[in-house]
Parts: sequence; structure tokens; C-alpha cells
Amino acid sequence: MHEKFKKLEKFIEGTVESLALPGGVLRSGGQVWFVPGTCPGDTVRAIPVDEKKRQAKLAAVIQESPDRVHPACPLFGVCGGCSLQHIAYPRQVLEKKRMIADALMRIGGFPSLPEIEAAVSPPYGYRNRIELHTSGGRAGFKAAASDRIIPVDDCPVAVDAIRDYLKSWTADATRQTPAKRFTVYGYREKRAVEGTEAERLFIEEMGVAMDARVFFQSNLIMQ
Repeated sequence: MHEKFKKLEKFIEGTVESLALPGGVLRSGGQVWFVPGTCPGDTVRAIPVDEKKRQAKLAAVIQESPDRVHPACPLFGVCGGCSLQHIAYPRQVLEKKRMIADALMRIGGFPSLPEIEAAVSPPYGYRNRIELHTSGGRAGFKAAASDRIIPVDDCPVAVDAIRDYLKSWTADATRQTPAKRFTVYGYREKRAVEGTEAERLFIEEMGVAMDARVFFQSNLIMQ
């Protein structure tokens, strides 16, 4: 084994203080490490994997945070989509507000800030847009940090119209969507699927048309 990796092959332990984009913030031996898959308040053991980027891999949760919850999706941690389902939603909101304030003050140079208010939505059943990939006659999402396709037949964060589409996926649907990658929009009982005759849907009460071939906001609740 290369000496660089031998040097990093050690355990670090501590309590995760907060959340950052690379992962939970863990201080050990006077150094800061980012550990994905952790929750603020967790006491964990981790293995450093990149000393320059201060990244470490979670090895074990010694004591769980009161804010750690069981993810609703069985593919959490495998699928590359969601990364915070293990953290209670109120704590997610708190940490996101803190990250915004930190960026504005540390990078933006603001000496002080007013209280940041968050516009919240349900943590599940809100997403009206997903991007699917096809492989072996199945529809799925890309795995975390990989191009491997994970077949899915449900997605708890999606709206019902999309969840129903995933559950009813068949070989016929594959032939209707010849592209290896395509987008599905959903709103209530309506659905727009890229690559089919029904690529557009119209939301009367909002006066908005969704076209599966172009980008649209993924969370209509936040419009």
C-alpha cells in the first residue's frame, strides 16, 4: 500500500457539531473532518480518506443524535438522489439556515445578519419532477457516486402521479421511452413523460404548462 494511504489509515472519533455540504463536521485532534452520512449530535468513529479535502468515511455511529431518524426510502444511501433523510426535517432546516448565514458572513463579508427565515415544505411527497434512466428493461436512478443504475419502483419524495408511474413500470413503458435518460413530471393525477405522446401537462389553477423536455421547478409547493 502506498505510504500516503497508510498514513490515512487510522480511526478518528468525536461528536458531529454541524452540517456542511461535504458532510457532518467532526473535530478530532485539532483538525476538522467532513463525514457524509452523519447527523449533528452523532458520536461517531470515522476513517480519513482524503487529508487534503479533510474528508472521512463513516465507520460506526457510537451514539445516535436525538435528531437522527430512520430514512423513509429503503434505497437511501444507495441511490444518489437524497442525502439527508437520516436527519429530522426541523434539524435539516436549522442546518441549512446556518450554512447560508455562515457563507454570507465568512465568504460574503457581512459582519452580522438578521434572522434567516426558511420557507418549508413537506419532507416527502413534494417532488414533481424526476429524471429516470433505463437499463435492462427497468427504470431507475443513478447510484451514489456512480453511473450504475439502481432500479426503482417507488420514490417517497415524489408526488403520487410519479410514484404511481414507477409502480406501474412495464416493458411497454420502456418501448414508449426509447431514450436511456428521460424526465417525468407529475401533478395530482396528471403526468408528462418525455419521449411519449404525453410530454406536456397544464396546471389550470396556476396557469402553468410543464414540458418534460425542458427544466421546471421540482417543488411546486415552493413556487
